[in-house]
Amino acid sequence: MFLGGGQGFSSRPFAEATQATIDSEVSRLLREAEQTAVDLLRSHRGELDQLVSLLLEHETVNGDAVYRIVGKPTPAHRPEEMAIAPHPATHTAAAAAPDTAHPEAARPDAPRPDAPASH
Repeated sequence: MFLGGGQGFSSRPFAEATQATIDSEVSRLLREAEQTAVDLLRSHRGELDQLVSLLLEHETVNGDAVYRIVGKPTPAHRPEEMAIAPHPATHTAAAAAPDTAHPEAARPDAPRPDAPASH
């Protein structure tokens, strides 16, 4: 219920009845999406259980294993942004990134904050 005064003072561009219709439709769409997700999970329960077992055994799996579990051929070419594991260059770049917790470690030749200043 809006308590803000007369006509023209409402911050909403529509009536309460319209808001109720919008809320009802949003609720319906959410329930429908949830049911679709539950149905998909149930219909693929066997594959999910296999994936869980594989993850418990190996901790990580690659896309080839997932394709094998679901019975699909591994695509011949996947774009890099679709890769499941980070590209090896990512690890190299991360290792070369400066240590933001200890900025003095970023440059070995940089003066240390506890060292006397030389002029």
